[in-house]
Formats: sequence, structure tokens, C-alpha cells
Amino acid sequence: MNGILARIGAPTIAVAPLCSCAGLFDHNGERSQVGTISSYGEPVVIEVPDTVAQGQPFSVGVRPYGNGCVSVGRTLVTVSGLQAVATPYDTRSGEDLCPDILRELDHRTTITCDQPGTGVVRFRALREPEDTITTEVRVVHVR
Repeated sequence: MNGILARIGAPTIAVAPLCSCAGLFDHNGERSQVGTISSYGEPVVIEVPDTVAQGQPFSVGVRPYGNGCVSVGRTLVTVSGLQAVATPYDTRSGEDLCPDILRELDHRTTITCDQPGTGVVRFRALREPEDTITTEVRVVHVR
């Protein structure tokens, strides 16, 4: 098998197709929603190393924004060759009133590239105030 492999940690789930819905509900009134990586002019915070060693795992991260009712959820990762897509999901409580604070929610996963070349990691998430899905792209050189 060639390309990028995702090492799955506790809050990470690997899937083949990417879920197209922005929110998923659970039995407690909480809602899973695509994370917001661009919020009213705040910077997009993504961490991907410039260069990695072939066959060695490396960490990538994204920090979506939320308020007092939002907590870190899972991260969905899809991989095809040297291409990876990571979608952070955060959990919104079922509360009607939420503290109006801006929080960064840290999502991390580990990826391994088993062939040399130029890898691409795409982070798919929400942009506010537009409430639209956006994709941020980062390149990693595999030696």
C-alpha cells in the first residue's frame, strides 16, 4: 500500500467517504458539528510539518473555534495516495444559553507517508460568519 496512512488516536475516526452533513444529533440534545476554523477574522491555526521522513509518523493539527458550549469532538480522516483530508467535528451542548467566550479546540491526528514525494493535507471545516464549508491546504515533503 502506497501513500499516506492515518494513525488513528482515540478521538480520530477513519472513514472512506466524507460525511456531507454539518451536524449530527445524539440522545442528550448534544450536536456534533463541523468545526469552525475561520471565525470573524481570527487566524486559521493549522500545524503540518514542512518535511517528514518516509515511513515515520508525523502529527498534524487544526484548532477550530467555539464558545462555552462547544467541546472537542472527533476528527474524520480520509486518505488516498499522498492526499489526506481531515474534518474536525466539535460537540455543541444542548444548552440554550452559552458563555460568550472564544475558545480554540485542539484536534490532532498522526499520518504516515510510506512513499516519497509531495503530500497534500486538506482541512475541511466551517468559515464564519458566512457559515460555509472551506478547505485549507497544506503541503508536506516526504523524503
